Amino acid sequence: ECSTAHSFFCLPVEEEFDKEVDDEEGISCNAATKPDRYALIKAADVIVWDEAMANHRECLEAVLKTFDNFRGKVLLLMFDAKQMLPVIPGGDHLDIVKSCLFSSQHWNSFKRHLLTENMRLLRIADPIEQDLQTRYDNMIRAIGENKPLEGLVLEDEILEGEEPCPTHKRLSLIHISEPTRQA
Repeated sequence: ECSTAHSFFCLPVEEEFDKEVDDEEGISCNAATKPDRYALIKAADVIVWDEAMANHRECLEAVLKTFDNFRGKVLLLMFDAKQMLPVIPGGDHLDIVKSCLFSSQHWNSFKRHLLTENMRLLRIADPIEQDLQTRYDNMIRAIGENKPLEGLVLEDEILEGEEPCPTHKRLSLIHISEPTRQA
């Protein structure tokens, strides 16, 4: 069964302003309210949680609490931390960091495996198409890692009345040269 983490684990979707200010408990996993879902999760040997980093750490903590830290199961969290972190309306950098999975008390319990090779690129037979896709892959990585790349300009965009901030970037793609076609 595929669905969002909130739907699958019966996690509430709350706006930050709807949460109680003194809410020490965090959110709760309500999977027990759906007996079939609860039984499915309990019976599973492996749970794959895609785009996990976009979820607030309280989601992970609520699920682990409800299912006894998934003892005897494999919980596979898949994500690219450069893509999407939790959205904290009105929050600053510290609020975002505190909401991330790596700020959870459970984070050190996970083994981390970094995937660094784009296997999809290896399947492209046409050399020109592979070159174009490789250039695109390099551009996306450069943006995510804030690294220079020829033809790609990342500039600080200083908002009126504010100091420069590392998350306020403006992206300008000046040029990615076309590969020369060989006859």
